[in-house]
Order: sequence, then structure tokens, then C-alpha cells
Amino acid sequence: MNITQLLDECRNHSGPLPPDMRQRLIEVINKPSIATWEAAHGIIIRTNPTLTLWQAWIAIDPQAPRVGRRTEFEGNLLQEWQRIPDALSILRALKYAAGLKGGQ
Repeated sequence: MNITQLLDECRNHSGPLPPDMRQRLIEVINKPSIATWEAAHGIIIRTNPTLTLWQAWIAIDPQAPRVGRRTEFEGNLLQEWQRIPDALSILRALKYAAGLKGGQ
């Protein structure tokens, strides 16, 4: 299954993911970095129950951080992500959310 087909399986509360969310997911898969992860981690990729990309990563990786980036009220960075997933982990998390084999 290619990335496009995998993203076709993802849903938020409005239905299939809109193009901008799909693009952010593609970017974090193609170039995992703090910036791309920060843009994608909160995207809802499954409903019933609701599951974000970060929650799906936690489900497949017990070592995934439970606390993300923290900032002050003014936006000053207090703590950066302890780590972010690699591309393979992101793909596994998407498969898990879609209920496809290979997510675990």
C-alpha cells in the first residue's frame, strides 16, 4: 500500500482528510523533523474513537513521549520534544489508525 492509499484510509470528524492535512502528513513522512512533526502530530487520523497521529504513535511505540513541546503563555519555548518518530514509525502509526495489518 502506498502513502496515498494509506492516507485515503484516514478520517477526521468531517470525513476524509483535507489536502492541507494530507500534505502535512506527507511532509513528516518524507522529512521527519521537529518542525514537520509539530505541524502534523495533532492531526486527527481516525474517529470512533478519536485518534491523533501522536496518539497512534504512542499506541505502537511504548517509548513514545507522553509530553510534547511546552511553551510559556507568551509562546517562549520551555521544553522541546524529547524525540520524534522516524518515517517508518509514522507509517506504522497510520496503519494502526486505519486498522491495517502492520500497525503493530
